[in-house]
Amino acid sequence: MAYLEWNDTFSVHVREFDEHHKRIVDMINELREVMEQGTDHAGVADMVHNLIDYASIHFRAEERYMAQFGFAGYEAHEAEHDRFIEQVLGFQKRMSIGETVVPDELLRFLKDWLVKHILGTDKQYSQFFNGKGLQ
Repeated sequence: MAYLEWNDTFSVHVREFDEHHKRIVDMINELREVMEQGTDHAGVADMVHNLIDYASIHFRAEERYMAQFGFAGYEAHEAEHDRFIEQVLGFQKRMSIGETVVPDELLRFLKDWLVKHILGTDKQYSQFFNGKGLQ
């Protein structure tokens, strides 16, 4: 059973962003599998790095549309993205200096943040973007 399951309640009704969110969910699930298997530290660190890179691409895509269409919540949304990246970079730094990062701590953070962000913050732009022609 997956750690985090995608379902239609997560849809923001913008295909591009739903696909991004699905990929991030998959990456979190893959990270959990690797951590449960006891994969070496470097493998986990690489996966966290890839997650940061992909999330950054996704965040910039959202922010690009927000800026283009004048979304009122742009700055607050961008700040939330920046805080996420900073927090995950903190986990990555802890791993790079040899500190043991408790898998549950990292996974719980990723899952909780993503669910709250999609269902709370991202849902705020659904209707706005749909009204601008983004489907």
